[in-house]
Amino acid sequence: MIFFHFNTRYTQCIKEEKDTKMMAKSKLIQANQKIAKSVVEAHEKITDKVVGAYTKIEDKFVDQYLTHDGESIADAKARLKLANEERRAKLKDEKK
Repeated sequence: MIFFHFNTRYTQCIKEEKDTKMMAKSKLIQANQKIAKSVVEAHEKITDKVVGAYTKIEDKFVDQYLTHDGESIADAKARLKLANEERRAKLKDEKK
């Protein structure tokens, strides 16, 4: 939730950057904007690294345990996704 707040604040800062620079008489406001920008950028870097690491782990797991002979990782993921969608549709039909 904290990161969402900073992200929202950063987006607002970008949209109003020109107006804020002209109107901002206080150095505190400008310092706060710099801090918000750096926090959001750091959060984005961390998020990218975490997602990238998760994707690598997921790909290795799919490759080792879920692929059939000669099947690529992307093909295995697509096959599993399709099977999951079919299973969900079947369960949804059974509930009706």
